[in-house]
Amino acid sequence: MRFVVKNDVFYFLFKKIFLILIYLVCLLLVSFFIKNDIVSDISKIKGLLGIWVIDDSNIVVKIFIVYSFLVYIYLGYDLFFKDIRFSYGNIFSRINKNDWMLWKTVSVFLITIVIKVITYLMTYIVFRVSCNFNSYIINILFTCFWQMMFLIGYIICFKVKNRSGVVFGIALFIGLLASFPVFLMSDFYNIIVLIVLDVLLFFSCLRIGSKSINYISERND
Repeated sequence: MRFVVKNDVFYFLFKKIFLILIYLVCLLLVSFFIKNDIVSDISKIKGLLGIWVIDDSNIVVKIFIVYSFLVYIYLGYDLFFKDIRFSYGNIFSRINKNDWMLWKTVSVFLITIVIKVITYLMTYIVFRVSCNFNSYIINILFTCFWQMMFLIGYIICFKVKNRSGVVFGIALFIGLLASFPVFLMSDFYNIIVLIVLDVLLFFSCLRIGSKSINYISERND
C-alpha cells in the first residue's frame, strides 16, 4: 500500500514542486507587503493562512486567500486523478480499489499537511509570532474538508443527471458549515465539529470513489 504514498510524493516533488514554490514565493511577497499594516501580526498571519479573515483585511490578502484555496483544491484533485489518467490498468493490478482509495486519500492529506506546516514556519520567520496551536489545526481540517467536498462534488456531478440539484445541495452544505464558527464558543468545539465532518466526508469519499473509479476512468480517457 505504501507505494501509493511513495508514488504521490515523487510525483509531487518532480511534477508539482514548481507550483508550490510559486505559491510559497507569493506567500512571502504578500507577507512582506502587509508587514507594516496597522492590524496585529496575529491577524495578518490568520488572514494569510485563511484561518480567519476580518472585514477590513487588505484586498491583497483576500486575493491571496482565494489563490491559496484554489492551489490546495487543485493539488488534491490532481494527486487523486493522476493515477486514473496515466496508469489506470497498472495501478489496479497491484492493489484493489478500496485500498487504493484509502491510501490515496491519506496521501493527499499528508502532502497537504506538509505544505501547511511549511507555510506556518514561513509566516513565523517573517512575523516572529505564531497563532495558537488550535488555529493551525482548524486551518488544516478546513483545507482537508474543502478538498474532500470538491472531490465528492466532482464525482457526483458527473454521475448524477440533475447536476443543478447537486450543486445547490453542496452550496447549501458549505454555507451551513461556514456559519458554524459564529455559533460555537471556542476553538475546541470547532475542532471537534470539523473532525466529525472530516471523518464523515472521508468515509463518504471512500465509498463514492471506490464505486465510481471505472466510470471516472472512462470520462478521463
